[in-house]
Amino acid sequence: GLATKLTVASLELFNAIIVALPATPSKFHYVFNLRDLSRVTEGLMQATPDRFTEPGQVVRLWRHEVLRCFYDRLVGNSDKEFVTGKISEIISKDFSEHATPVMEM
Repeated sequence: GLATKLTVASLELFNAIIVALPATPSKFHYVFNLRDLSRVTEGLMQATPDRFTEPGQVVRLWRHEVLRCFYDRLVGNSDKEFVTGKISEIISKDFSEHATPVMEM
């Protein structure tokens, strides 16, 4: 179901980020851990069925949560482009039926 797909998508994004964006002396705050994944899950779990009636709305909420937990910490444009590209790739691959409305800002 959707919960499984979102979990797999979160793990895929997390793994890609920790490999591609390691902490460095100039980016010492790039320390990503399972707490970040729990923050994404917590944000999703606060959604209520009366507000989120369509799967696409939940996928868009997932996108918002991963941007909030990962993207907001990034400082370089290339790092930000990597994360947004990876999010777009995951949404296109795993949630293709919702890709267009989910990717609207």
